[in-house]
Amino acid sequence: PMASMASQAVVSGAGTKRLSRKSLGRLVCLAVAALSCSPAHRQLPFAAPDSAARLPDRVAEVRFGTPGQAQAAVRGLHGTQLGGCTLEVMPIETESSGAMVFVRGFNLDTDWQDLTKHFESAGEVAFANICTAVRCCELKFDSATDAEAAAAKLSGAELSGDKLKAALSPGQQKVVVWNFGGKTDRSALLRHAKSLDIKIQDVTLHTGTQAEVRFEHPAEAQKALQMDGSELDGEQIQVTLDEKSPDKTKVIVRGFSHTTSRQAIGDYFEQAGTVAYAGIKRARPRWPKHQRNGGGAPRGGEYGM
Repeated sequence: PMASMASQAVVSGAGTKRLSRKSLGRLVCLAVAALSCSPAHRQLPFAAPDSAARLPDRVAEVRFGTPGQAQAAVRGLHGTQLGGCTLEVMPIETESSGAMVFVRGFNLDTDWQDLTKHFESAGEVAFANICTAVRCCELKFDSATDAEAAAAKLSGAELSGDKLKAALSPGQQKVVVWNFGGKTDRSALLRHAKSLDIKIQDVTLHTGTQAEVRFEHPAEAQKALQMDGSELDGEQIQVTLDEKSPDKTKVIVRGFSHTTSRQAIGDYFEQAGTVAYAGIKRARPRWPKHQRNGGGAPRGGEYGM
């Protein structure tokens, strides 16, 4: 309709009164914009998630003065609340001094000062560093014994040139592994575990990369939620509703391969409804140099994208 109105205006205007070049240009732009929105010409535009779709894979490494203080942090602070969120506190198996813990589960408002203050109840905090988009994976096992053995095998193991770090979740049959490269996917992790004779029950990969898919209707977004746990390009994806979306038409997708394109994601979710657009936000995590190499460290900080 808009294109028709614009073209009629141009034709009628040409027959009665000469239009100025500026007015004619405006009418032509209006017609082109209207045509580009028609179903025949609609394509998924490139889109970056807005500020409401923040990356959830935000973790921290907290170093104490002694191994005993780190152990006290695991015993006393695992499962505690910080900023309304429940923390996971795990000993880092690859830390030779035994004085460092791996922390996750805190919200976007928590900074390194908040972590330092919270963990000082366990002992002197040497530093608390946050990475806002770290790649990590959860490995689930049949028993706590299997999980403990797997953590020991994976600690310091090399995968595609990266030295893995591992943390055993207290009281659970779960190990968290991180410090692997951007091209390492779920299949690569499973193959590596098999080569180490590790039997895994399930793997959940958190890449720090997410996609945003917006539908035309809220009901279509709800249908897309049923695709949680399905496979896309050989990887098991996680689909959640973006609670900050005003019209509830947007879902967040995680766990897909680094080779999966924006268009592939859009095409895949067309089975749930009409996709208005799909966009990928790729994470670029960066731990500080002093932390990677084990050198001297400042009090704390935040690193990432």
